Amino acid sequence: MKNLFKKEMNISNVFKSKIELTEYEESYKKVIEAMCDNPDTHILINPSNGDYILSNPNKHFDIIIDSQGVTITNTNFSSRRQLPENVLDLFKDIAKLRATADRESIVKAILSREKALLEQIMTNK
Repeated sequence: MKNLFKKEMNISNVFKSKIELTEYEESYKKVIEAMCDNPDTHILINPSNGDYILSNPNKHFDIIIDSQGVTITNTNFSSRRQLPENVLDLFKDIAKLRATADRESIVKAILSREKALLEQIMTNK
């Protein structure tokens, strides 16, 4: 999954204009990418407004990316930072790639089970 995420990430970057990130924004980006690379992270999307939650229950670590900024929190701290819209869109795109890869993996598993079931039905005729 990690390779799929990185491959899609590189392809999507070709079509985006280069965003100059501040040092602080770059550090947030690295944290978001690390969360997305971790298979224990859950990505939740609010379809009504496009807000994202990245949650890793094993590490008690959560990130909220909404229309105003980014909130990073765990059991010991919380940090909220308002960021420009284009930076937030970049962060949401990173999370979207991971969510899309997760969805594709689930669809593939469902289709595989469906195929096995159909084959079983066909052999039991």
